[in-house]
Amino acid sequence: MGWTNFHSHSTYSDGKESIAKCAEIAVQNKMEIYGFSDHSPIPFKNDWSLKIENLTDYLAEITQIKDLYKGSTEFLCGLEIDYLPGSEYSTRSFIESLHLDYFIGSVHFVDSFKDGTPWNIDTGADLFERCKRDF
Repeated sequence: MGWTNFHSHSTYSDGKESIAKCAEIAVQNKMEIYGFSDHSPIPFKNDWSLKIENLTDYLAEITQIKDLYKGSTEFLCGLEIDYLPGSEYSTRSFIESLHLDYFIGSVHFVDSFKDGTPWNIDTGADLFERCKRDF
């Protein structure tokens, strides 16, 4: 197997490049397979995940990229899906309804603070100090 990447984020979530630019770079570098796996929508405000209202556009844009570059780099459509107990976004039915090529399971949230705010383990020192206070 040649050069591949299955974990990438575009500007639909917290990435720095558009899907089109990522695809162009993958083709220029003769990658065999490139998978898009933006952070899936989550049911609370944040500035790093794909917004639910942009999900259809995300899926459609990757489909266009697959068609555009057919015969060169193989592009896959995926999402990085957080485990969130009690959320419809983490259920198998939600995942299956999207007809993704693959998905990455992730755990970014380990608990909630006393005020109900999700505790994101990818945050900085200020969050660590809050954890020391609340737990």
